Amino acid sequence: MQQQVRSFVGNMVWVGAAAFLIVLGFNYYQSEDLIKSFLQGLTLAMSILPEEIPVAFSTFQALGAFRLLLNNIIVKQPQYVETLGSVTVICVDKTGTLTQNKMSIEYLYDARSKISILVKSKTPLPEMLIEHAMWSSETNPFDPMEKAIQYIVSIHIPIILIVTLPLLMLWKFTDIFSPVHVIFLELIMGPTCSTIYENEPMEPGIMNRPPRKMGYTFLTWRQLSARIVQGIMITAGCLGIGYYYMQQGNDSATIRTIIFVTLLFSNIFLTLVNRSFHYSMIRTIRYKNNLEPLIIAITLIFIAVLLYVPFARSLFRLNPISLNKIAICILAGLVSAIWIEIIKLFKNNFD
Repeated sequence: MQQQVRSFVGNMVWVGAAAFLIVLGFNYYQSEDLIKSFLQGLTLAMSILPEEIPVAFSTFQALGAFRLLLNNIIVKQPQYVETLGSVTVICVDKTGTLTQNKMSIEYLYDARSKISILVKSKTPLPEMLIEHAMWSSETNPFDPMEKAIQYIVSIHIPIILIVTLPLLMLWKFTDIFSPVHVIFLELIMGPTCSTIYENEPMEPGIMNRPPRKMGYTFLTWRQLSARIVQGIMITAGCLGIGYYYMQQGNDSATIRTIIFVTLLFSNIFLTLVNRSFHYSMIRTIRYKNNLEPLIIAITLIFIAVLLYVPFARSLFRLNPISLNKIAICILAGLVSAIWIEIIKLFKNNFD
């Protein structure tokens, strides 16, 4: 998985660089403002880079090693935690013997023919035995790690599209987000993916799931497409409400505030619905995870600070908005994220 994460992030760096140049050129062609165009390109590039994935991966390994330490198990390298997650058989020898600090397989047992086969012999191994050995060696990332990665993909999509679509659709206001907004969102997303989901309990029945097929990445196409749809729905909610208020004649700071606040509330609801891709939020909200209400409370405090503290409001170029508008932002965020609960309901009834 380390290699997959490294390759994925590396590819996204190239995508971010290409997007930066495209937006820089397009925006400069439209506005002839180099500084504004540079900031728009930088904002898009920052929103594309999924730096939370390696952070989450490292955090999961470190916390996994710490949990093993609490059980008197010392892990020399954090990446061994991932390997332990795919172990099906542990072979040990009795204590008190002199060893060479290495272990090798001498015999293989074929349960079908009830015959032990010497590995060093030239006897061909049964095909069924080889197939079972292959499937039992498949790595299967633990469930909370999958939740974290899928959450990262889901929340990155709206950030990218909110930066890009107003520019491509020639909105009256195109600089919805700046680098400071993206950095703030990264500060919210980092603890969410690396601490909340790491602390999530395992879903019932996870050990009964079949192993992944050879060559599968940390996200299957089905998982990736579902998370892209989630991101597009959140984008539609944020930009839809922003476009409505833009048509009502509100200024750029108010539009930015409405879209930003809607995205922050969407992130809260996304965190809740993505705790499980099988069970409903009504059930998962009863799961014990002390970090989740803490992170949500911190997010709500940040929203209040951004709206009502003049320095923070000026830094983010926001306007104070009425409670009515805040309620509409909450409703838009809820609808944008909660629709997947209906999919879960139909899927569970169908199953």
